[in-house]
Amino acid sequence: MASPDPQVRKQLLEASAAHQAKLTAYLEDSEYHASLRVVENLLTFFEDELQQDRAGLWLGGLHFSVADIGLGLLLHRLWQLGMEKEMFDDGVRPHLSLYYGRLRKRESFRRVTSVDTELEVRVLKSDEDKFVENAKFGVGMMLVVGGLYLGKKLMRK
Repeated sequence: MASPDPQVRKQLLEASAAHQAKLTAYLEDSEYHASLRVVENLLTFFEDELQQDRAGLWLGGLHFSVADIGLGLLLHRLWQLGMEKEMFDDGVRPHLSLYYGRLRKRESFRRVTSVDTELEVRVLKSDEDKFVENAKFGVGMMLVVGGLYLGKKLMRK
């Protein structure tokens, strides 16, 4: 720990231990979905805040604030996980979608998150998706090998 203050160090260690104790709970389906509901409720709260008639484009009004950093990083993490379509894009939460678009244009955000280099779309795949991909590859390989076999047979004649 970098903090020389023993009280701060103790609190950070306790917070870390509490987080570590909860990690296995997220592997359980019910805990995972409960966590997603918490995120969805938080996003709904901010969507409601952003849709109100307000002065400014940011949570604090005209000026970008620390609140924008927290919300921006949450939205960016959802984007990195490929969850933006179900959480805030495609009309789900239009004000958050516009907010995230404004945030991505900020030079400081692009520099800190390397968003310009993260061009690849990330999608979490189920075991069924992986099976289908492998089956397509297997069928493709069978067709190639079968074509080579037929070509060899025809060349002999």
